[in-house]
Amino acid sequence: MKDNTLIPILIITPFFAPQSHAAMFRVHKLAKYLPKYGYRPIILTTDINYLYNSDDDLLKELPDCVEIIRTHYMEPSLRGVRMQLGGRDRTFSATKHEQELNNTQVSRTLKLSKQPSRSGLIRTTLSSLYGSTVDYLYNIPDAYWTWALASFSTAKELIKKYDINIMYTTANPYSHLTLASKLKKDLDIAWLADFRDPCGYGYKNTASNYIGQLLQNKLITNTLNQADRITGLSEAYRSIFSDIYNLPEERYTFIPTGLDDEYLPMSTPDNSTKTKNIIFAGEVMPEQSSYILEVINELHNLDGDVELKFIGRAEINKPIIETIVSNISNWNVRVTFEDHMPQKSLYKLIKTSTACILAPGKSRYWWTNFAKMVDYIALGTPVIAYVPDSSEARKELSKAGNGFFLKGDDAKSEAKDIEEWLIDNSLTNENLEYQKRYLASSQVASFAKIFDEIRIENEK
Repeated sequence: MKDNTLIPILIITPFFAPQSHAAMFRVHKLAKYLPKYGYRPIILTTDINYLYNSDDDLLKELPDCVEIIRTHYMEPSLRGVRMQLGGRDRTFSATKHEQELNNTQVSRTLKLSKQPSRSGLIRTTLSSLYGSTVDYLYNIPDAYWTWALASFSTAKELIKKYDINIMYTTANPYSHLTLASKLKKDLDIAWLADFRDPCGYGYKNTASNYIGQLLQNKLITNTLNQADRITGLSEAYRSIFSDIYNLPEERYTFIPTGLDDEYLPMSTPDNSTKTKNIIFAGEVMPEQSSYILEVINELHNLDGDVELKFIGRAEINKPIIETIVSNISNWNVRVTFEDHMPQKSLYKLIKTSTACILAPGKSRYWWTNFAKMVDYIALGTPVIAYVPDSSEARKELSKAGNGFFLKGDDAKSEAKDIEEWLIDNSLTNENLEYQKRYLASSQVASFAKIFDEIRIENEK
């Protein structure tokens, strides 16, 4: 049943349910709770998920008034072309197990091969050429340019059909910012541009080729100039966009991503056991520092039994962590790896854990309000963090009151400090109040307030 009293809002996002990765949940919670604030989400998204796990239950959570329109997306790769021509399903969910087997076989082949044959060299050369071509197509400015091109006419029709006067975009990727820019120019629609990452800043958020970089910078500049308001999930983006793109600071608003209020578990840690259950949620970065693991090993050696659990894509996390711990002397900690799981299950594990870890290192990602950290703050779980002194992570964890910050100079000494902190750690009422900022109810209320403001301004 559609509620005609709700104000329609066009939400343009390449990532949406049933996709179940971190980049999707910010907009999923927005669509789920926005009707409570008088808005009816009209979602324009892709029709195929090439890269990520899926959870069909996420679609069941959305109110009936939410409408989802999926336009065609062909990945700019041989896989995408083959599937377009009727080839078999080669998406992530369909091929995950097969890829794991192939990786093992390839690894064995490489170990046994002593000298490549001529035909092997030809295949290697062609494979390298294909990889370079796909990498280029993935970065002009990203892999979703085919979807953005195919979606413009549909977006325009939706705006006219539902008399929409406000839209929301989430980035990165960047391609659909071109789509939004054209809609803004042609139809004078109000636009809130939300950034999950500081696009145009840092190697991780920048195209790998010169043309892609030019396109990205042009898209970001146009977006920051055209959009009525800019939002992002880190306060640090305000300074980045101001320094690099001259965005007036008053046009930017920091809105943290919020943990879904309905997912809040009531469980508490089981203090009857001496085992310290420490969790890492998400994907381990290739640059992962070994220091925090050295501290955890020393914590285990003190007088307790530590179990370390990594929850995320095991095919990524396991080889990285196994390599790191193999270089740590006298490693004694039990390590387990669990693959992707629904958020409700993950939150129960986090809530009942002794602590969680956040470990980019002392010099990386100072600007990041990590997706996993959002969950840690909202759940009030103690966090052992190895982050830059001036980082957004340190600032937010300090306000929430649940962070222990490693100095990086003496693993044994810091392990002792952590043991005492885990016993004595307590949160003030001020800390508890700040944690509420990291709930979906707070996130969506903040967005709705801005939607109200820019919609009214645009109607004048």
